[in-house]
Amino acid sequence: MTVVVDAENYRDRRKETLYQLAEKLASKASRTGEEVKIEPMPSFERKMIHTALHDHSDVSTHSEGKDPNRYIVIKPIK
Repeated sequence: MTVVVDAENYRDRRKETLYQLAEKLASKASRTGEEVKIEPMPSFERKMIHTALHDHSDVSTHSEGKDPNRYIVIKPIK
């Protein structure tokens, strides 16, 4: 049995924070033309970033590294 504890809507707030971070860093990658690396994070958080930027026309995302130090790279599409 799996038990999920979501104190004070932490998961929803974290999701919103990650979506905002994704948009901000995607804009930075587009503006500078350089890859942006995000600090290592758990797989479910990386998935939120990938999902947030999936349909973004100016950038692509991929993960690099090995757990627990796996991180996302946001790459501008030229």
